[in-house]
Amino acid sequence: MKNFSLGVPLIILILLFCLVWPISAQELPSFSPSPEQPTHTDNITLSFTDTFPVPCYTHQMTVTRDGSTLTVDIISTYTGEDCQQVISDLTASKSIGTLPAGNYTVDLLWTKIYDTHSSQSSGTFALAVSTAQISIPVSISVLSSPTYPTMALTFTTQTDKVYQVYASTSLTGSWNPIGDSIQGDGSEQTFTDQPDIQSQPQKYYQVFEEISSDP
Repeated sequence: MKNFSLGVPLIILILLFCLVWPISAQELPSFSPSPEQPTHTDNITLSFTDTFPVPCYTHQMTVTRDGSTLTVDIISTYTGEDCQQVISDLTASKSIGTLPAGNYTVDLLWTKIYDTHSSQSSGTFALAVSTAQISIPVSISVLSSPTYPTMALTFTTQTDKVYQVYASTSLTGSWNPIGDSIQGDGSEQTFTDQPDIQSQPQKYYQVFEEISSDP
């Protein structure tokens, strides 16, 4: 019977694989804002989740804003409790109040301190904040012949309010803005649209009033 033995290079290779594999398999932190689709009138909470070797950590989280960039620093410290050694997904959250409508970049640096050892994870995420809107009553009439119809949407505006017309080819589909926004002046405004009845045999309209973030 032949005897086989592992050579030193092969043993070193196996040890290196065991050391590197957990690092390469580690997932990046996850990000979730609340509400899920925030508007500029919502109080927004940022939450991040990452994997820890034990569940006994406390989190300190700071958020700074520079234009459209939010920089998030989280320091998680082991409490020293006699925790059960179980891998846990822990979440750190912080309320940041309201943000102007726009698209934001969220840069995260997460430092984890366990006794005298520390490690870091990072990630870059996107956050979209939309303008809060309410649908308003609108009357629709046809201004020309059925062959080439022009749809006229008439609605009452308020001074210093901003309005936007949206359209969709299905009541259950997506609604997209059409035309420029309309500045209210306290009078009735009329918006006209001439749909292509060949490609869009049916078309639905809504008018939204933007909600100011001022109290």
